[in-house]
Amino acid sequence: MPIISRRSTQNIIYGLLSSINLKPIDELVEKLNKENKQSLEALWEIIVISLLTKLGKVEYEREHGGNTKPDIHFRHKSGLEFLADVTCVSDFAQHKSNDIEFFIKELGQAAKKAGMPNLNGLSIRIEDHKNLIENKIKLKLPPKNSSRQFINDKLKLFLTGISSSRHKESSIKIAENDIELSLNYNPKLRYLSVNSTLFTVAKFKKNNPIYNRLKDKSGQLKNSGFNGLKGIILCDGGCQLVNSSITGRTSYSIESIVDNFLKSQTTLDFVIILYIKEEKHAPLQHRRARSFEIKYMSKQKCDFEIGELTNDIFSLFDSFPTPIRTPINAASALANNHSFPGTTFYGGFNMTDNKVSISARAILDLINGKLSSDDLLNDHSNAGRLLKRKITQGYRLQSISLKQLVDKDDDWIEFSFNDSSDPSVSKYTTKKN
Repeated sequence: MPIISRRSTQNIIYGLLSSINLKPIDELVEKLNKENKQSLEALWEIIVISLLTKLGKVEYEREHGGNTKPDIHFRHKSGLEFLADVTCVSDFAQHKSNDIEFFIKELGQAAKKAGMPNLNGLSIRIEDHKNLIENKIKLKLPPKNSSRQFINDKLKLFLTGISSSRHKESSIKIAENDIELSLNYNPKLRYLSVNSTLFTVAKFKKNNPIYNRLKDKSGQLKNSGFNGLKGIILCDGGCQLVNSSITGRTSYSIESIVDNFLKSQTTLDFVIILYIKEEKHAPLQHRRARSFEIKYMSKQKCDFEIGELTNDIFSLFDSFPTPIRTPINAASALANNHSFPGTTFYGGFNMTDNKVSISARAILDLINGKLSSDDLLNDHSNAGRLLKRKITQGYRLQSISLKQLVDKDDDWIEFSFNDSSDPSVSKYTTKKN
């Protein structure tokens, strides 16, 4: 799966079979196999259930006398008992109504037709208007179904002018109806710059992804018939608010939104938030470290107990699979059908003078005919050239070993060669290597 490897996901599923009824697990697995938005939500449910079963007894979708069956009834070893719904929150709705990527893609295609190889040198500024009635931010872009026509009518001549005078600065500004944007071209710039209001932050305490999800789920908990503590386990499905520290005089943090919601109603007692934190190992390095994180907000009456529970969950992360993607990248992979099969090491390698390690799945694809030997060698750069040279020059193969990785969806195969030639594929000689 996108945020952890498919192998890790399968091991978690196997681990649940002895503690949860098979039917709900089958239903969650069915959602996983859809490889769509539901899959990420199902994965978070499986992760939460797996964590809680290590700390107490979990019953899934148990009836409590009402007309709803929230996800989890949990009894901690300490005696803490509560009913909770597990839910994901994402920025999908905001991106759908403010689809900058779609507009830039359409603009890029029009630029190529006008003779521009790319959009480098352009600075694009998109204005916005705040819908105070719906408490939403809407970028002043043309509707998706009319973007191409808008670009042809309003920007085609501008793009053609840039193409014919690449060393000349130029600009254009359009403000009409609900569309307002400006484009500035500077030949000295070697990249595309796009500026707009950050529409994924919470400009309002209400009608943002966090508030809307809490309101929806608290209603379901209220109608469950359960009389004890009730809460929501909120998981990051690709929502910037969940783990962002961006706040200010004009925006609200997830903590302030949740705290305000808890104080404004009587049904919900706590909110536990699960997300993935990503940070670079060190400056100038591209590799990033990812880890599961947890935080909570609660009413005073259960603050100590929920705090202890979150500490217990946090301690379990040390032995939990390492995330391979952030939720926002996982959601993108699912949306673009890039989540199956699992991620491979294809193109990556490790090498010394006599050893070469490459993707085990690449070798299987080679044997299966999905990959040609030329592509395999070419796509592995120096390692491919070394491997080919060792083979064509007749060096003796000393060993082939497999390095298995539990939390990844691929393994490494290492080829180790001797310094001597192999007489089975080389001519006889009187010289010893």
